[in-house]
Amino acid sequence: MNIRLLSVSLAATFILLTGCGRNDQNPVPQSSATEANRGKNEAHQPLKGAIGLSVLTLTNPFFKEIADSMTAEARQHGYSVGVVSGEFDVARQQNQVKDFIVKKVAAIVLTPCDSKAIGPAIKEANDAGIPVFTADIACLAPGVKVVAHIATDNYGGGKEAAKAMYQQAANYLQQFVDKAPDTHRFKADAKAVLEALKSQQNVQAEKPAARPRPGRKPYEQSRKSCS
Repeated sequence: MNIRLLSVSLAATFILLTGCGRNDQNPVPQSSATEANRGKNEAHQPLKGAIGLSVLTLTNPFFKEIADSMTAEARQHGYSVGVVSGEFDVARQQNQVKDFIVKKVAAIVLTPCDSKAIGPAIKEANDAGIPVFTADIACLAPGVKVVAHIATDNYGGGKEAAKAMYQQAANYLQQFVDKAPDTHRFKADAKAVLEALKSQQNVQAEKPAARPRPGRKPYEQSRKSCS
C-alpha cells in the first residue's frame, strides 16, 4: 500500500466508522454557489470537527506524506487535522494524546512511538469516548480499544523493490551483451546471469523503446519545396 492510499484509507475509515464525527449537530451547510465560487465558499463553512494526528516523526518523508495526505483528504469531508510528532519519544506522544482529549477532538490517529507503552494514553482516550485509530505501527497493549488499524505491506513492498532491481539488472546486462564483442572477458558471465534471472526469477530484459526518427529540419523542407 502506498502512502497516499494509506492516508486516504485511514481518513475514509474514520469517517465511515464514526458516522461523520461527534459534532453532527452542526452539519456543514450545502453551498448554492457555482463550481467557480465553491472553493471560496467552502473556506467560510464551519468544520464538522477536528482530528488529532500524532506521527512517529516528521523528519521522515513517509510520515510527513501521511500527515499531508490525510489533512487534505479529511478537509474534503469537513474535518481539520491537528498534526504533531512524537519524534520517537513515547512520553511526548502520551502528552499529545492527553492534549487531544482536552481539546475534545472527534478522533485520534496515531503511528505509535512504542506499540505497548502508548497503551495507557489510548485507554484515556477510550474512557473519554474518543475513537482511536492507528496507522503503519499497530498498538500491542492489552486492554485498549483501537477502532481500526491501517497497515502498510512492508514485506510485499520489499518483494516489489527486489523485482524492480532484478529488472534493472537484466536490462543493463542485456545492453552489455548486445554491444560487447564476443572476446570480452565478462560477456559469458553476463549471459549466465541473464539466464539465471530468467529461469529463477522469471525476469527478462525489456526491449528498449524505439527512438522516433528525427524530422526534417525547417531549412531542408524549405529547400525541397523550392526545388
